[in-house]
Amino acid sequence: MSPSATAASSTIMAHWQFLNDEDGSWQGFSQTVSVSLENAFLQWLQDPHRSKRPPATVRSNQFKYVVNFYSATEEKREQKLRRISLVEAETAQAVTVDSSLWGEYSEQREAVEVLRAQLEGQVEAAKAAEEATQGRIAELEAQVRELEQQRDACQRELEELRQELEAERTVEGRTLPHLSYTPFPGRLVSITGGDESPARSSSVPVGSLGRVRALEGTAAAVDFPTLGRHGVWIPCEHLTVAVEAELMSRPGSLVAWVEDDGSRVVGVVCDSVDEVTVNVLGPDGRKRPRCLLHLDLNEYDRESSEPLEVGDLVRRCGDGPGHERVGMVIQATEESLTVRFREDAAGGDPGSVRLGSERCEDLCFTPEEAEERLRRLDQASFVRPLSSVRFRPGLEGVPRAEDQSEVGVAYAVHADGTVVVDFLGNMGCRCGMELLEVVDLPQTMDHSLLCLLSELLSWHEVSAQHWEEERDDALLQMLDALPAQPSLLGQPERCRLTEWPVRTDVFKFVAKLLLGSMHASSSCQPQDGEGVVFRRPAPLLCVERVEQIGNDGLQRLFALVRDRSLAAAPRGDGRASGVVAAGEPEEDLTAACAMPPGPSEREAYLWWGGPWEAAERVCTRGFAAEASAGGSRLRFSACAADADLRAEPRGLAGNENGVGLRCLILARVLLEGAPPAEARRCREHVVRNASHALPLFRVHYRHAPA
Repeated sequence: MSPSATAASSTIMAHWQFLNDEDGSWQGFSQTVSVSLENAFLQWLQDPHRSKRPPATVRSNQFKYVVNFYSATEEKREQKLRRISLVEAETAQAVTVDSSLWGEYSEQREAVEVLRAQLEGQVEAAKAAEEATQGRIAELEAQVRELEQQRDACQRELEELRQELEAERTVEGRTLPHLSYTPFPGRLVSITGGDESPARSSSVPVGSLGRVRALEGTAAAVDFPTLGRHGVWIPCEHLTVAVEAELMSRPGSLVAWVEDDGSRVVGVVCDSVDEVTVNVLGPDGRKRPRCLLHLDLNEYDRESSEPLEVGDLVRRCGDGPGHERVGMVIQATEESLTVRFREDAAGGDPGSVRLGSERCEDLCFTPEEAEERLRRLDQASFVRPLSSVRFRPGLEGVPRAEDQSEVGVAYAVHADGTVVVDFLGNMGCRCGMELLEVVDLPQTMDHSLLCLLSELLSWHEVSAQHWEEERDDALLQMLDALPAQPSLLGQPERCRLTEWPVRTDVFKFVAKLLLGSMHASSSCQPQDGEGVVFRRPAPLLCVERVEQIGNDGLQRLFALVRDRSLAAAPRGDGRASGVVAAGEPEEDLTAACAMPPGPSEREAYLWWGGPWEAAERVCTRGFAAEASAGGSRLRFSACAADADLRAEPRGLAGNENGVGLRCLILARVLLEGAPPAEARRCREHVVRNASHALPLFRVHYRHAPA
């Protein structure tokens, strides 16, 4: 086989031999010479001009071979050469191969086969991995494209939100100052100075405090009660909203003032007297009117060891029923401390308030007992009017509406430790102060509008209350009016009954007196050392008719008797509310039963109840017939519940359930000294002279079914 043919075959290992001239046999070169010849052959074979290539020279130790591969001869020794492929040697029987070389070849061939199989497996695995990788890459690319689309959408939405936020900030920047500092009707304002100040052209001095009545354009009409000026038109640029004064005008605000002797006194605001005057509860437990200009906010950090003050919220600690209750300090002197505890709703959660239930009890403690049994709730005491509050997290049973806002604004704090809070979606929510916590003022449009709405609604309620009080005063003046020239002449039998419709002020006034006296009488009887005793619950009533009794003869007779009695009695003898028991502090007992004061010290407006037919006779002939029937004794009461016990339903047949039509007489009574010794405060007043009582109104009502 020629060297070229051998080289063209798929040879893994080759061996070179030479022809021995002596015996004509082929013998192989050594391994070193064979490898050198193979390398030289491969170089010659790769040369495209190998036919013109000179013979190759191969050296091995001391031997030198000049080989012509084209003729396959060794020119120096003129010997024939041949190249034997080991692959061909497997079938070539005449080829002599070195046994060690063949063994090495076999091992290498097996190793090559193993490597070839491994390589083929790795190639297949690489192909499979590449296919999987390509599939995963395709999935990832699809996900990347989807995420890019979402990113673009989020960027567009973010840009829209950024623009909306910027627009909202711009609106808030323009709107919030107007909401906070515009003198809207109902707001307290003060006069500022300046060259063009209205104080230079009017009698309203700088710093005067007033309440805005109306706002028109750039001017506001302001009432200044302390100056006796009302409806003064002042440019808005010279008005400043008195935020601190507005805070001090709310019930429950802690304030301080300086007495005439220079001492500083602290207290809590109870209610308003007029636009710039409030009633303040002092440490001695008595209310006194104070102008807002003379008050300061009582704001300072107090240590837990400091004594309790009026307005502090406390918890009563101890064992047994009635303990662990929350109340507010309403009197704090060196000798004693009084706390008003509210009655929680029956079966309700602590801190909840039943609608229409304002029952409470006042308990008095010595300083030692107060230190032992009372604990101040510092965090809850921070809840004051105009503070931003929310319900404490984790509490159950709180009066939360479904869609109410998280943060609300406190409107007023009551003496029983409850607070009225306005939430968006839950206005006028009343609950215990211990259920709330104070938060930072949210700088949002919603909360600013809530504060404004709460402020305007509060002024609307206060204005309605003041208007109702003025209406009641006007009606009382009408009731106080008697004939200017009393005479005994007249016809007592001629009676004029004027029925007032439900929507009239007279009907509302008389119905309010009846219902207020009926409910107030359920808790107006005190007990020494134990606060207030709750009597039977006041019945639910339905007022159907209010009739004004007009009888000229009875009016003239009462006016004559009244004038003579007042002229004969020493000045200051007796009170409109009855006689005060010895050793007890004087107080307005008719006011305790929600009844207005009488026209004079010795007169009072009281209730009388009796059978239906007796009420008919009273309207025409006065109380003379009833006095004779009752043994010359007429019983009147400031508590409508007591008179209701003596009122019999019209037509007893068929009224066993007690819901028949009844009537009470509202009378103007001239008190005859002290009532009987057995009569308790706020109960009965006994009159022996029938001409000392003048019937004014007859009220028809029913008891609601049990």
